Amino acid sequence: MVWWHKSAEEGNFMNRQIERGLMILVAILLPVVLMLGSLEVTAFDESFYADMHDELNITEVVGTDSGELAAISSKIIDYLRNKTDSLDMKAEIGGESVEVFGDREKAHMADVKKLFMGGFYLRNVFLSFVILALYLLYFMSGKKIEKPGKAVLSSGFTMAVISILFVFMMLTDFQRYFIIFHEIFFTNDLWLLNPQTDVLIQMLPIEFFYEITEKTVKIFIATYALIMVLAYLAVSKLEAFKK
Repeated sequence: MVWWHKSAEEGNFMNRQIERGLMILVAILLPVVLMLGSLEVTAFDESFYADMHDELNITEVVGTDSGELAAISSKIIDYLRNKTDSLDMKAEIGGESVEVFGDREKAHMADVKKLFMGGFYLRNVFLSFVILALYLLYFMSGKKIEKPGKAVLSSGFTMAVISILFVFMMLTDFQRYFIIFHEIFFTNDLWLLNPQTDVLIQMLPIEFFYEITEKTVKIFIATYALIMVLAYLAVSKLEAFKK
């Protein structure tokens, strides 16, 4: 009987440790999944590109019209989404039909595409882990949503840290952190383009990336807030039912 009692206690302890590990996994990975998802929504939004072109007067900078800019943006988005393997295209720029991107721009975008594909692959892997963790918590707790809900709520700290970091970068020296990002994630200097001659940087200046970061963070916070509210309502309703 003593042996059985100790075995039961050890089993309960092990279950608690597993549950704790699963909750930590959700707390860390869920905000990363939502941030990368928010980035995808913004980065592939053609209407956002059009709005930025109007706001930043990109037509004059590039020397073309809004229709050509829309076509170029669509090409960039298709390339980053892996719908096309090439950025070869011509457009009316400066009154002439010319190849839009030079070799250096294309080489840099190949690096950017790899980064996007890697990020979204990681997002999908992390999402699989989060779903599996919530599924296990659900069944380990006797098919109750209380522990999965609490796991989601526990991710609030990670979400707050991510949001604060991005807001801090935007309110202090965004360009400095933008450069640091490139130095970390790119092993070459192809991202150093000439704003006088390279269409890519003319279309996507630092102001564009500031705006895309701001919109991404807003979507991230709004999406996360909705998920947190749903998780809180689910948990509080269950606790009220117990009483």
